[in-house]
Amino acid sequence: MARRGLLYRNVICAVLAVLSFNCWGSAVDTTSVQKNVVPALDQDATHALTPDDKACELPHEWCRSPGAVLKRADCDGDEIADWVCLEPASSDAAATAGGTGSSSGPAAGGGGAGAGVRSVVRLGAGGDRRGAITSGKGCDSAASGWPNAPKKLCPKVFGGPDECEQPEDWCIHPAMRLDRVDCDADGVLDLVCSDGEGNRSLLRSSSSPPCDSEQDGWSLAPLEWCPQYFVDVRVCPRPGWWCNDTYAVLEQADCDGDLIKDWVCSDDRGRRGAIVSSQNCGAWDGATGWPDAPASYCPSYFKGKPCLRPEWWCESADDELSMYDCDEDGTLDFVCVNKVRGQRGVLLSDFRCNPFNNGTGWPNAPESMCLGFFEEEAAKKGATLPDTAAVAKD
Repeated sequence: MARRGLLYRNVICAVLAVLSFNCWGSAVDTTSVQKNVVPALDQDATHALTPDDKACELPHEWCRSPGAVLKRADCDGDEIADWVCLEPASSDAAATAGGTGSSSGPAAGGGGAGAGVRSVVRLGAGGDRRGAITSGKGCDSAASGWPNAPKKLCPKVFGGPDECEQPEDWCIHPAMRLDRVDCDADGVLDLVCSDGEGNRSLLRSSSSPPCDSEQDGWSLAPLEWCPQYFVDVRVCPRPGWWCNDTYAVLEQADCDGDLIKDWVCSDDRGRRGAIVSSQNCGAWDGATGWPDAPASYCPSYFKGKPCLRPEWWCESADDELSMYDCDEDGTLDFVCVNKVRGQRGVLLSDFRCNPFNNGTGWPNAPESMCLGFFEEEAAKKGATLPDTAAVAKD
């Protein structure tokens, strides 16, 4: 009885083959242009397999979507034909008699017995979906990589070059997102890792060595590494302990020209440093240059060494010490104000940091010595400074 059923099935399949149908009920064009498109029981495919062949069994529901193309190829070089499924992002296939269905991947159940003859579509370059069931992966359909199987899974069909391979310990935190982007337009997909806080890194095929995780740029890979993907611009996180001394002044400036504001710290002892985005936002002294950061660490801000404030200067009762770039030379100056006694003085870098009264203007320094600072102080009180130019003219 079983042999009679098998014979009956073979006869039916033979008839369907003449009509360009396969035994799953879906129509496949097997023209010479697409010889490698193999429906079930195709003679070229079965002749290529020996009786003891270890070829994977094709799951009944796999690669059944409308528009999906099934191929056979030795993907892993073990001389065993594997199953490959390709599905173009857009199809120019002729409409079938039963209507066109939406594509839903290999697990879809489209393509019934009533479907009309369709043409096999050549795959385009972008947005195509693909997967492969290979003997090297234990014939596991879950390991087919669908719908974005890497090229290395079946280079004979998917072609090359490949994409960067993800290290086992890279971008694995649940809060991280992994994306594949050809950042350097070399035809190889790079791996981009990011999280919700703006941290990001990148495995680049163009790095030396390629795809090196030691050169991934975490936690703020430069914008130019992937300009079409890195559109977010953020400020480096600043540790709470950094630049929190009593006389430390915290400012922001774009130190490295990447349009991201960096953190700059100076204090009354002439010490300074900068947390810079192009240095991966490092906050330790070796990265910030603290306490003797050279001007090159932040050329837009560090124009020269700040004055060294003598310990006795601005240390009397009720003295208030501030730092401000009074002469707009890019170097912070010292301003001392005693509001109780109505005294003030300015220790200017362009006055060679002269701390004595003839240099600082103490106790009656004119507004012109630090106009910006005194204007801001007056504004806080709701007052305005007199027009110094008009006073001088009178």
